[in-house]
Amino acid sequence: MGKVSHVFIWLLLMAVFSVPVTALAQVCTGIVQQALEATHARCDELGTNQACYGHARLEAQPQAGLPEFTFQAPGDIINVTALRSLRLSALDEQTGIWGVARMAVQPSAPDVDPGEQVTFLLFGDVEIQNLIPQPSATAASVLSQLNVNVRREPSLEAFVTRTLVSGEGVVARGRTEDNRWLYIQTSDGEYGWVSAPAMQIEGGIAAVNAIEPWTTNFGPMQAIRLETGEDGVLCDDMPESGVLIQTPDGVAEVSLWINEVKVRLGSTAYIRAGRNREMRITMLEGQAQVEAQGETVTAPAGTELTIQLDQNLAPVAPPSVPQQIQAPVNNLPVQDLERPVPTLLPTVVLPTPTLIPTLTETPTALPTLTPTDTPTITPTNSPLPTNTDTPTPSLTPSDTPLPPSDTPTPTTAAFIPPTATLLEPSPDPPTQVISYQPAMQGRQLSRTPPGRGRRGNSGGDNRHGRGSAHEGTGE
Repeated sequence: MGKVSHVFIWLLLMAVFSVPVTALAQVCTGIVQQALEATHARCDELGTNQACYGHARLEAQPQAGLPEFTFQAPGDIINVTALRSLRLSALDEQTGIWGVARMAVQPSAPDVDPGEQVTFLLFGDVEIQNLIPQPSATAASVLSQLNVNVRREPSLEAFVTRTLVSGEGVVARGRTEDNRWLYIQTSDGEYGWVSAPAMQIEGGIAAVNAIEPWTTNFGPMQAIRLETGEDGVLCDDMPESGVLIQTPDGVAEVSLWINEVKVRLGSTAYIRAGRNREMRITMLEGQAQVEAQGETVTAPAGTELTIQLDQNLAPVAPPSVPQQIQAPVNNLPVQDLERPVPTLLPTVVLPTPTLIPTLTETPTALPTLTPTDTPTITPTNSPLPTNTDTPTPSLTPSDTPLPPSDTPTPTTAAFIPPTATLLEPSPDPPTQVISYQPAMQGRQLSRTPPGRGRRGNSGGDNRHGRGSAHEGTGE
């Protein structure tokens, strides 16, 4: 009975807690689907350089010096050149909000048709800041009686792209902070820098906005600061907060400046970034060349890479090596982009099996001992030779004097072997050497010193041992 009670209580608790979880997932799914459907209906037909309010809630700030604009309700559309920043809300189950916005901007790429657009789809806890200031559109003309050079950069050392004749009209788009250079657009659509004192400007130089020279390489919303939150995924249909960017079909690549990281994008990417975290670029199709800290890394489709960021969202390390996509990406709202994106499934990395060596016992043949006939030594009773003492004759002294003799008499009867004495050759006459031989009687006189022979040639020329040195001259 006790076990039944415990099981019942456990099932009751599971039922109580599972109902809110299931209900929360259903609410999350409903909010996400409604937000994406509303954005698609309201923002499907956007013109170039326009931003659309897709789903609440969004907060927009205009460029400095521009009046307030209306961008407060779903369906509102503004020009992105007037937009300084845009903040989207994270998902809130209580109020049913989940911010979604869509933008279409003119790509800063050569040979691009006017109708081609780069699509930005922002969703969730996202903040984006436009680093390209509002361009001016002030009429100007050549004041000097001489021709004026149009240069690629605001410097006298910069390349001259063309020349303006006296009185020729242009549109002033910006100026440097020191008022020395004017950024202009010619009547045929070309851009460049001219000397400001040589130009007559309608309303004066102060009527033209000051800009950073590097910003002229990017169009509106193509040099941005991006920050995304870490709100997590509350249901299967909810993607992690971020931005989808898709370049126009047929354009090789578009240059973007995101958190001071240069991204040459060709196709579709999914990007997230955070302070003191990382910026993650996931390639859904095509490829991207990512440059940071002086290093460039290429990320092909199906891979992602990261760049470490500091508190100011600036890179502190070069891009990482691209890795296969691990997180699910099938819940991304790619259906709201201009063209379809192939479905990518996360790569499942299976553990590599480890091969364990198998020990196999191999029988070892033992050597066979073969008996060998060994001869046996049989002792014999043979008598050993006996040493016989032989008496040694003794010399008896005699008082009888012996007559003198030329033959010397040996003092002992023992055998003394002859000793050869080698004498060094000298200019003195040879010395008589008397050699005693026991078997000979008489005296032999040798007048030739033993060991005397021909002298060796010790003063020869050592030709092989003498080394040779060669001095060369360097070139």
